[in-house]
Amino acid sequence: MYKTKSKWTQNQTERTAILFELYPDIQKGCNLTQELRGIFENTKDKIIGFAKLAKWHEKVNQSGFKSFGTISRTIINHDQPY
Repeated sequence: MYKTKSKWTQNQTERTAILFELYPDIQKGCNLTQELRGIFENTKDKIIGFAKLAKWHEKVNQSGFKSFGTISRTIINHDQPY
């Protein structure tokens, strides 16, 4: 699950589907991770990036995952637009 979903093998896709069915919180965490990765890898415009990060931050707040909250606050506190 450390790779982008598009780079998962068929076997990895099948195994994660089973894992996610049994543990939906792992799927939520994986989705948050994949989304954050996508923002940094695919966003070229800084303003659009900050907008996407703000939406991601809201999803993190709703998820209740403390570790993602720490990451989210760190990004917000240290990467303000100028």
